[in-house]
Amino acid sequence: MRISILTLLLVLLLSVSLFAEHKVAILDFEALSREAGYLATQSMRPKFFDPVFEGENNLILINAKDIKKALKGIDLKTCGIEGYAKISEDLGADIIVWGTVAFENPNYKVDLRLFMNQSKKISTHSFSSRKSRNDSQEDFKKNMIPKITDLLASLEQDYQLGLQHYAGQNFTAAKEAFLRALRITPDKVEIYQYIATINYAERNFAEAESYALQGLKIDPNNTGILLLLAQSLRRQGRNEEALEKFQELNENEEKPELYFYIAEIHKENYDNNESVEALNSALELNPDYNTAREMLVDILYEEEEFEDAIPHLEFLSDKFPENESFQRRLTTAYLRTKRLDLAITNYKQQIEKEPKNETLYLRLAKSYRMNSNVPETIATLLKLIEINPEQIEAINLLADSYLAAKDYKNSEKYAKMSIAKKPEFFDPYMILSRISQIKGYAKYEEYLKKDEEGANLYGEEKNKNIDERDQIKAEAYNLFVESEKYLLDAEKRIGNNPSLEIEIKNEKQKISALKKQTEKTFFE
Repeated sequence: MRISILTLLLVLLLSVSLFAEHKVAILDFEALSREAGYLATQSMRPKFFDPVFEGENNLILINAKDIKKALKGIDLKTCGIEGYAKISEDLGADIIVWGTVAFENPNYKVDLRLFMNQSKKISTHSFSSRKSRNDSQEDFKKNMIPKITDLLASLEQDYQLGLQHYAGQNFTAAKEAFLRALRITPDKVEIYQYIATINYAERNFAEAESYALQGLKIDPNNTGILLLLAQSLRRQGRNEEALEKFQELNENEEKPELYFYIAEIHKENYDNNESVEALNSALELNPDYNTAREMLVDILYEEEEFEDAIPHLEFLSDKFPENESFQRRLTTAYLRTKRLDLAITNYKQQIEKEPKNETLYLRLAKSYRMNSNVPETIATLLKLIEINPEQIEAINLLADSYLAAKDYKNSEKYAKMSIAKKPEFFDPYMILSRISQIKGYAKYEEYLKKDEEGANLYGEEKNKNIDERDQIKAEAYNLFVESEKYLLDAEKRIGNNPSLEIEIKNEKQKISALKKQTEKTFFE
């Protein structure tokens, strides 16, 4: 079964975690009094926040050394939103935290400032912290972590809603949610990928291209978006651009599916040689890629490369024995490559599975006939006539096969039966013309023999011989006339067929000559 582009994109998208990791930078805490200095100093030590963030798998604490380097020369009190944004970008942080510590006997009061670069907004939060280190860490975990989590959740609320709708295949609601999320987080590449995928699924290929291109500005090496862009271009009929993108993807990492898409484009561009090459590459990577193998067979058939098609059809027939189409095409390939014994064996096996299939009987009969096995041809056709007495092609073939077997009586029987059922066919008239000509020629040879015998006879025997000779000659003439009549009937039914026109013309000339040899003379 072929993997659809939408399925492939879904796989790529689902590889992105629904709960993405977020980087957090803890900056500086200012002590507002001498008593508050201890906690402010403790909070700036690298190890203080390790247990605070322990177990928070989607929150990544940025290294204190990197923070110190980023804060060099910056005053948090005066740097403003632009300054906070620069710090966030330099650190790659989703959220930065700083604040003040005051002493309120017997505990500390902590005032947090939290800045999210994606929203460019500062949030505040206050809580009380106990004096001991362990208790203080516990208070930070209890109060600061939920605030960070809530802020990030609010930031991604529409994104998460979009994911839920997307998973439920409610694409309209998903796209609306993703577009809202994009206004808050315009640099989140996954959103562009989802929106582009939805547009592709809805056949809005130009829109899919647009969002794919926006996503690639953020992440130029995103293979999922590159694949989506390539398919969007292709669906807009821009095959050359699409081919370039597929080849770019394949250079990064060879995949059988990419070779298949490349092959499809080459086929659409009527470049079957390139298509065959790509499909062979796909099968080298994945010999069980049956969609690619089927397409390869189609092209080889179109090019009449039956010898090359046979091993692929044998593979498919063995793997899918229930699929009769593979078996039939394989048999046809055997026929076209003159492997008649294999074709006959295959047809007989198929008939065992489908004992009422008229087409299979016809093909088996034709294979026997091509293999010069006239008796088996006739036997097969008679079985078919039992299944369907009205099978006109079988009746015509029987007439022709009996003619080949020199059983003129049965040949004439089935030819006339064919005319009675379908008088518009020319074949039975040709057969009847041939039978009459054969019979007429036999009479003509009998006439010549009688004439030769009469040369040595006299008197009454001579006269008797002449009467018998002339009678035989007249019978021969009448049969040639009959043959000519059937030939003219056939000529009326051949339509525009130059080869048959030539054949009938030659036969008419032959019969005309035979008629002259057997017509009455002036002296008879």
